[in-house]
Amino acid sequence: MIIAPAAPNFILIVIVGIQMGLGVVAGPSDWWLTWLPAALTLLAGVLVIAAARWGHRLAARTSRKWLKEGLHVVSTGVTGSVDVLRSRNWRVLGTFVDLLCSITVLWACLVAVDEHIPFGIVCMGYLIGQFLQIIPIPGGIGAIDAGVTGALILYGAPDGTEATAGELISHAIALLVPLIAGGIAFAFLPREIDRQRHAAPETATAPA
Repeated sequence: MIIAPAAPNFILIVIVGIQMGLGVVAGPSDWWLTWLPAALTLLAGVLVIAAARWGHRLAARTSRKWLKEGLHVVSTGVTGSVDVLRSRNWRVLGTFVDLLCSITVLWACLVAVDEHIPFGIVCMGYLIGQFLQIIPIPGGIGAIDAGVTGALILYGAPDGTEATAGELISHAIALLVPLIAGGIAFAFLPREIDRQRHAAPETATAPA
């Protein structure tokens, strides 16, 4: 699904924004930092879902194959993600756990550099700053860091230098962990391929 990984980000912005606006979560009470992001995110979600359903109807009416397939792919990415979120499958919680773990890592890195910020502010700073990953930069290096740091300062981080340091450490962890795990898996890949190749002939010659 195209938007499935991003759906938790949108949902969490709405939840944290509303709670911060109501004073339930520590953070600024300005409407343009709380209610406005929540409202814009909710509106964007509604418009995207409506556009996807309209895309399916438009694909059914057009006779051009390339346009029909393109509309179906994009629209299914949205409507399929909605179906996944509504399926009540416990595995869907994995996307939310992954997001919350990433935010917790950022919060821990900020604490490590002596930047003590309420968790709600860290959430909004991370979620809003991550929008800059749409800039086509490998690993989002620089773009995400600037976005998250700027959002943290906007939401009340007292020291921009420490906020930048915490974000850089967090981003480095986010890049290094998959790199190390992937490197280990890649090292074992030739052996696994060779094992599968030797197992294939045995399976083919086995009696029915």
